[in-house]
Amino acid sequence: TCEYLLDPQAMIFGGRLPVAVLDALIARLGAEMARCRKETKGYAPALIRSDAGEVAAALGAATLPIYDSLAPHPSVLF
Repeated sequence: TCEYLLDPQAMIFGGRLPVAVLDALIARLGAEMARCRKETKGYAPALIRSDAGEVAAALGAATLPIYDSLAPHPSVLF
């Protein structure tokens, strides 16, 4: 559903799961998506394992102060 609703170029998987489990999940999901894909689409999103591992959430949280100081304030857009 995500593939057709959002039409992403890639889906990135990561987190606290062991690398072997993530790789198996990606392989199984890739096979299932290929089985369900409509022939007219012609391409598939890349399924990628993240290199961030267990610190992915911390890395995302670390970007919030940077975003807060650099992103335009919503009132400027109106």
